[in-house]
Amino acid sequence: MFLPGHSGDFIGGSYVLKSAKTNTKNIPAYIAKKYFFFFENKDNKSLEKSISSNIDIKASTHQNGDYNSFIEDWDIKEKLSKFIFHSSVVFNYFDYQHYFPLWDLELLLFYRNVPYPLRAEKNLYDHTLIEFYFKPLDVYYDDDELSKTKTYIIYQRLKDSLRHFFPWSYVKKRMTQNDWINYSQFCYILENELSQNGFNKLKRYKLFNAVICKWYLYKKGFYNS
Repeated sequence: MFLPGHSGDFIGGSYVLKSAKTNTKNIPAYIAKKYFFFFENKDNKSLEKSISSNIDIKASTHQNGDYNSFIEDWDIKEKLSKFIFHSSVVFNYFDYQHYFPLWDLELLLFYRNVPYPLRAEKNLYDHTLIEFYFKPLDVYYDDDELSKTKTYIIYQRLKDSLRHFFPWSYVKKRMTQNDWINYSQFCYILENELSQNGFNKLKRYKLFNAVICKWYLYKKGFYNS
């Protein structure tokens, strides 16, 4: 039995304040840009219209129309349930079972009604883990033990702000340095198949998953070259 940690950090609020900093009318455009960048020659207006029709309008009532509600609703229905969780069926292939303890329905529904200030930066989530689990079990490490130097923090912030300007050769090298499960070789085969069928290779993607998603959509006939 495998117990993946999907997606406790999400319901805890790891995405809050990191999502679209915009008003609700621009949410479809934000989602199209963030999640559909690997579509070629996409019709943005049609795509945004389709996204609008799939956004749960009722979600806006959870937190007075806060944009986080729309992003959360989309992530749950389209990204987490159809991609992140579905990837765990690999355990079934090897005759293992799996269960998502942090995606329990009662837990999910509870957090969807927690005010966003308590979810931002996982405030309530982390507090609960620390005070009710880590400290009682004596597995909690405070800031002094896990502290990061100011130099390191500044370096990380600078790197995050400049990463989009790094040469593609550098980005790809960084991706393959810790490619323990050989994703690069799998994606090389998938990209070749796409190229043979008239599709251009993706440029400047940050994760191998982008290639896998594009190949999957092609195999399912969602779009043609």
